[in-house]
Amino acid sequence: MRSQLRDNLRDKVSGKILDFVEAVPNLVSWLKSVRDHQRKEAERAHKASRPPMGTKLDLLYFQLIEVFHLEDIDKLEML
Repeated sequence: MRSQLRDNLRDKVSGKILDFVEAVPNLVSWLKSVRDHQRKEAERAHKASRPPMGTKLDLLYFQLIEVFHLEDIDKLEML
């Protein structure tokens, strides 16, 4: 009886593993297509965010800020 349960469990597990292995090429193919789409979108967004040719940007200053949660206001150090 115990051996039969082990055999049934082994058959189910090995069947699931084989199903997964059969699906891996499809999964890899799908992941490649997703990554290709991400690269194309990143390239498009990069090009769209560039200033027009012949323009020059001058920054007057930088301002650094620190963001904190309102709940942590008691931990904020006043300078």
